[in-house]
Amino acid sequence: HPDPKVAGKVKAYAWARVSTDMQDDRGMSIPQQLKEINVFAAQRGMKVVREFHEAASGFKDHHKRTEFHKMVDSAKADPQINVVLVHDMSRFSRNGIDGRATKRELEEAGVDVISVTEPVVDPRTSAGVYLDAITWAKNEAYSIDVAFHTRKGCRANVQARDPETNWAYWNGGQPLWGYRIQKLERGYDRHGKPASKSIIVQDDAVVSGKPVCVWVQYCLEELAAKGASLVKLRDFCNDNGIPTR
Repeated sequence: HPDPKVAGKVKAYAWARVSTDMQDDRGMSIPQQLKEINVFAAQRGMKVVREFHEAASGFKDHHKRTEFHKMVDSAKADPQINVVLVHDMSRFSRNGIDGRATKRELEEAGVDVISVTEPVVDPRTSAGVYLDAITWAKNEAYSIDVAFHTRKGCRANVQARDPETNWAYWNGGQPLWGYRIQKLERGYDRHGKPASKSIIVQDDAVVSGKPVCVWVQYCLEELAAKGASLVKLRDFCNDNGIPTR
């Protein structure tokens, strides 16, 4: 959608973000976002001089978005950059307060944030004010809704035990040291493919004559609990070839 507002803006940054691995299956992967951004830029005579991306939540922990803040600071400091291109505004931020504040900071520095898949909003018009507010509210509401259903699914997951092992199913993340993830096939999904569930079991891989879980128990109960320093624990693990996180 050609837009006279972006005419003459030739140097831009490209910004892409994903929250979870699932978005790769929905056509929202970082490479796909950057591809569409570059096509948009090329069609409008813009030159993308640098690409930034991260895998992080766009709703919470705004201060932890290291790459995002690096991109923002760089754009504000470089007078030749006057556009930040995003696949859609939810990739920039899903938090209405933080997102709008950061977008305004960039605009005050002469940098526009433009979505390549959504209509251009002119905040100087009453219609633009409404559309801008609706866009931020939509993105923030979506994040809250996803979090609600995710927590609901997690609660149901840990309450349902595997019928064969009687272990609670795993909700994701890294297992504690001394444990490992074991995948189980349990039934079929709606596409007829084997459905997998995961449980956490003790890591029984043998290292230096003992299972890893036994080594970990020794490190925690016989060394750490009795005052061993991190250096001593490190040296003990290295000397015995014990794998750690």
